[in-house]
Amino acid sequence: MTAETDRDTRNSLAAHSGGVVSESAHTALRADIRRLGSLLGGTLTQHGGPELLDLVERIRRLSRQAAAGDNGADGADGDSAAATTQLDDLLGDVDPGTATQLARAFSTFFLLANIAEQLHRYREIADTQQGDPLRELVPRLVEEVGGDALIEVLGRTELRPVFTAHPTEASRQSVLGILRRVADILGRGETDPRAQRRLAELIDLLWQTDEIRPGKPTVADETRAIAYYLERLGESTVPDVLEKLDIALADAGLRLPQRARPIRLGSWVGGDRDGNPNVSPEVTMESMALYAERAIRLQTTLLEELVQELSVSTRIVGVSEGMRQALALDRRQLPEIYDRYIRRNAEEPYRLKCSYILARLANTRIRITDERPHRPGRDYLGAGEFIADLEVMDASLRGHLGARIAEGTLARALRSARATGLHLAALDVREHTDRHHAALAELFDLVGENGYGELDRPDRISRLSAELLGRRPLTARHQLPDGETKEVLAVFDTLRRAQRTFGESAAHTYIVSMAQDADDILAVAVLAREAGLLEVAGERTWSKLDMVPLFETAAELRKAGELLDGLLSDPGYRELVRARGEPAPVGGLAACRGNSAAGPIAHAFLCGVLRWQIALRCAGGT
Repeated sequence: MTAETDRDTRNSLAAHSGGVVSESAHTALRADIRRLGSLLGGTLTQHGGPELLDLVERIRRLSRQAAAGDNGADGADGDSAAATTQLDDLLGDVDPGTATQLARAFSTFFLLANIAEQLHRYREIADTQQGDPLRELVPRLVEEVGGDALIEVLGRTELRPVFTAHPTEASRQSVLGILRRVADILGRGETDPRAQRRLAELIDLLWQTDEIRPGKPTVADETRAIAYYLERLGESTVPDVLEKLDIALADAGLRLPQRARPIRLGSWVGGDRDGNPNVSPEVTMESMALYAERAIRLQTTLLEELVQELSVSTRIVGVSEGMRQALALDRRQLPEIYDRYIRRNAEEPYRLKCSYILARLANTRIRITDERPHRPGRDYLGAGEFIADLEVMDASLRGHLGARIAEGTLARALRSARATGLHLAALDVREHTDRHHAALAELFDLVGENGYGELDRPDRISRLSAELLGRRPLTARHQLPDGETKEVLAVFDTLRRAQRTFGESAAHTYIVSMAQDADDILAVAVLAREAGLLEVAGERTWSKLDMVPLFETAAELRKAGELLDGLLSDPGYRELVRARGEPAPVGGLAACRGNSAAGPIAHAFLCGVLRWQIALRCAGGT
């Protein structure tokens, strides 16, 4: 086996295995697990006496012996059977209190062992990568498809990891925070007495912290758990990855368009209603408020770093006219901030600008918490104006000998803002298609047009297509009786309310479960029109919603192209797609398609390279 083949094999094994592969990684991992296990033993002795630790060790040894026979070890069958019998007898005599302590002991050990394994697996994958994958891939793409075509594709590329949750995985943030601090110490390779003391403290804290809250996990618990990971991604991982992309492009003499957003984060938690009656409109708004609070906290931290960093003085360099105009407008909109900081920052325009931005972030948090209306200029509605404020500083710095300064904390803040906005993750709402048709059947009945529920799919498509192109409201809301139809319409009302509170980019995707034909999407379009989320009116057609059919069976997947062709053939739906920014044909891309290698490479540019970095950095706590 050649050295290159051996390296490729190790890379593949490391990327796809469930744990570490190399012997050196196994040795290091075992050492860390022994270290954590020894400290946990001290915790067990402190809380349950030597008897508890002895019992745990006996159970561990017997379990290993019992498992040896299951694994087919030579001559192990007899020993395995005896160990299984001893284990059954031992556990059969344990009282409930001791059983609880045993369960917590093993659960705590596995939490610690898992975090150590995740850390070492990340290290091994990072070590087996020869250089930065992006810096290897960009030149290859430039050579094969051309720099202009690559930048055009990347300008429209959007990798959107969407997070969901299972109730059994709603770990408490307190536990996640402790494990992250454990990973930080292990990651630094510290073995001195201070590190040992800190690890012992954290393990004691982990033992004395409930792993889960009493009672059944709620949607709010799931939201907080997911928000923890999303915040970590927006804080470090996503900016780090995008910085590597910028560096790789710069090496090739290229730069992303200013408005490009290669990564955006998404979530289903708080919006997935299919099969979960606990996700009410109120819960959705509460989830979005929590995401927004975390996002504003994240951006506030970055801006506070900028205040400390951007000490650039106009006594030494100038600023752009755009910056001057922005500061003049800021003074009119937030005069109290000007009065508070002008003496201190009279010649430091970037610090003064950051103070205005921080004030708007604080006002945005208060507006959302108090459910107040948006006040233009005093707070932000969505991330558009926030990003524009950062871009004014970026352009001014780059135009006045500050390009390298702009590549520091300001660039990180911009990358984070473009990925997370002021909502942390775009919330997807998901509902089953049958509920939409049932609601429409009742609405049609209320206007005297009975029989919708008995129509076959072609007739439903015709009926809904005509309704979508019409202008009438199907019913006055106050006439609706309480029931499922009112609940379905309330979800669309919630989406409209969410966009007015958090901005359109915070909630603009509606996923239709078990979609089978065009009528399933047209039904959503009609209901969304009732809530004021879209309108089909010729040249004045507009839409604030992306409707996404979810093909969940093999039959629908096989005919997905046919179904989408049918949708795009509907004149009303076609206008809605155009209103959402249907891309125009691009000559450069047409040329790329002629190259058999270019298309697949460009299409998968970010996915393969970023997936492992995002997933493993998040899991490894680094």
